[in-house]
Amino acid sequence: MDRKPFFLLLCCTCVLPVGAVAAEPDPYPLSTSDRYGLNFNGFVSQGYFNSSSSSNNFNRSGKPGGSFDFTEAAANMHWQWTDRMSFAAQALYRKAPASVDDGVRLDYAFVNTTFQTPFTDAAGVMIGRFKNPFGFYNETRDVPFTRPGIILPQSMYTERGRPFAMSSQGILVYGDLYRPWGTLGLKLSFGEPVPGGSSLEYIIFNKDLPGEFEPRRAITAQLRYDGPEPQLGWSAALSYQEYSYDLTKPRASLGLDSFRFSYKSVALSLQYAEPDWKITSESSRGVAFDDAVRLTTYLQGDYRILPDLSVFARADLMILDNRDRWGKKAEAAGRGPDYNRYAKDYSIGMNWEPRPDLSLRLEWHHTIGNAFLSSAENDLLDAAKTWNMGMAQISYRF
Repeated sequence: MDRKPFFLLLCCTCVLPVGAVAAEPDPYPLSTSDRYGLNFNGFVSQGYFNSSSSSNNFNRSGKPGGSFDFTEAAANMHWQWTDRMSFAAQALYRKAPASVDDGVRLDYAFVNTTFQTPFTDAAGVMIGRFKNPFGFYNETRDVPFTRPGIILPQSMYTERGRPFAMSSQGILVYGDLYRPWGTLGLKLSFGEPVPGGSSLEYIIFNKDLPGEFEPRRAITAQLRYDGPEPQLGWSAALSYQEYSYDLTKPRASLGLDSFRFSYKSVALSLQYAEPDWKITSESSRGVAFDDAVRLTTYLQGDYRILPDLSVFARADLMILDNRDRWGKKAEAAGRGPDYNRYAKDYSIGMNWEPRPDLSLRLEWHHTIGNAFLSSAENDLLDAAKTWNMGMAQISYRF
């Protein structure tokens, strides 16, 4: 039976609920409830990118004079139907060539039901389309105000893989324990990934194919700890994510009768925060369908200079295959320059929020390697090894 009509009907009739772990920042921020329990919220954001190399494009940053091809906007609603049941949904617009993710889409849509158990202080279940609980930022990655920079660390949260790694549609169960020493939360989900579109085809085949990747299976799990003071002290998370797709109608030119893409990854996240500064580090290990082991890690420090002004510095590393960390074997086999198999990204940035609803950001990146660049907007055989990129972004929420 085709499962798509079921999920489409569910998403359209059950607009999405609020079901985040209570000790975490709400990944679906909502305005104050009115007397009907109905809320509306949203944001608009515009970015600017400019690369030092015309052959290295990230959201078309290599165009003469730079590019404004990074636009985000969303509108969401939330309805608290009863004390234990709520609905919510968000429509998201993105213009982002790096992720091949232009246009309007249903970002999330689920029904959330809470209940009591003898083993937890809070528990619930979501049914519909929801953000995958992976690392610290995947659930909130589409809200500019929650990101630790204009773009997330591309090793862990690559833009080119965003459309299919970001969300699932199915069922998610969560439970929390509140203790004097902090909050312990567990999330488990099972279902299918959202359609990945052509982004997955560019990653595997470096082109957009006539066939389509059909979602097959998605599984996520996350165990998270947050200290007793909200957003202060230690936070830690252990995350697991698995997703797979089947390529339908593969062309004879590929030499394939069928093809299945799968990816499994485990991530460890750690953060320590004080009122004016915090240190964050995340690392992951992923295994792809071809047994290539992908390694990612980053370290970021944030410092608040003024109540409305903060700065950060980040070092980020992505390795596409641990068996060939620096791409020497791939280059010898005629698969392109060795520096396409890794990326070392060093960045600094600032965020000024003159009002709670307005954010102005500046960011600069020095990158060695091209592992996170997309072949959808780059000829990776001609891309430069070392390049710089400047960014600016203005965001408004309502």
